[in-house]
Amino acid sequence: MKIKTYRLDLHLLTEPQLRQLVNKIHIMEADMDFVYQGEPLIGGFADYILSAANALQNGANCVYSSFWLIICRDTRTAVGMASFKGNPDENSNAEIGYGLGEAHRGNGFMTEAVTAICTWTLQRNDVSAIIAETEPDNDASEKVLERCGFVVYDKVDGCKWWKLR
Repeated sequence: MKIKTYRLDLHLLTEPQLRQLVNKIHIMEADMDFVYQGEPLIGGFADYILSAANALQNGANCVYSSFWLIICRDTRTAVGMASFKGNPDENSNAEIGYGLGEAHRGNGFMTEAVTAICTWTLQRNDVSAIIAETEPDNDASEKVLERCGFVVYDKVDGCKWWKLR
């Protein structure tokens, strides 16, 4: 699945693509014609991606278990990724998370990507709202959510919880 925005191509990755992203990214870069410059694919982040691949292999819903690869169309650079943190909850809220390569921050890429992913997802029958959590002092992420139309609905242990309907 792919979503196109003004500047970006957002690719919802399949189970084999998630594994390739972590283990053989050079092959994926050649096959999909991009260069990866998102967050480093090491440690806990790599484990999280492989966990998503395992979930997909076991029949999990791709929309809520995979990652959207964010590729800048002009430069063919993968600048980051976004994902949902599992299926919607009992209130039909789907939680989104995202990360951007440090060199690509401040260009509006994540705002553009999150807006597109949320717009697409809110058209689904199984989601009534998108939620997100920001850690204390994560001003950049808060600004992304504000620009996308999210509003703060709760604060827990210094973290803010945001919602978009």
